[in-house]
Amino acid sequence: MAMSTRRRLFKFPGRSGATIARDVDDELSFHFDMRVAELKSGGLSDDAAQQQARTEFGDLEFTRRYCRNQDESAARNDRRADRGPRTTRRVDVGQLGDAREGSGRRS
Repeated sequence: MAMSTRRRLFKFPGRSGATIARDVDDELSFHFDMRVAELKSGGLSDDAAQQQARTEFGDLEFTRRYCRNQDESAARNDRRADRGPRTTRRVDVGQLGDAREGSGRRS
């Protein structure tokens, strides 16, 4: 099987920045288009519906950046949680012996 036709057998966990950007853009476009359709069904022309939707949605670039930042932050937190705790607990070897002796075991 050629390398170019080989299917990836696993997926890296998490979402890349490009995937997040695409998802946010798709979601905002979906909601914008749905609002335009609602306005058109209410009798507005296509141009008037798009203008009204832009007014209602406000600053789309700000919303896009905000949503991307929120999703990227959540993805980072998910990756950190998947890796588990980053600190290790150091235990003195003498403490291990003390713990065994106190556990009810008899030699």
